Amino acid sequence: MALYKITAKKTGTWGKVHFEKGMFVEVAIKGAYSSMESIKLVKEAFMRKYNLDIEHFYSSGYLDYEKIN
Repeated sequence: MALYKITAKKTGTWGKVHFEKGMFVEVAIKGAYSSMESIKLVKEAFMRKYNLDIEHFYSSGYLDYEKIN
């Protein structure tokens, strides 16, 4: 299991959801960070921390993954 810091690379708005550059979460991910389970963990982390549904921002264009350990 690896710890990742997932950071917003740019600002965006989708309807009433505003995604700001620099927002980040840290998530422990088992396996590939592109798996369905990992995607779910990242989305849940953003919801917990920012009360933000990142469904429309979940892509390499908006998110940067940095492996911490």
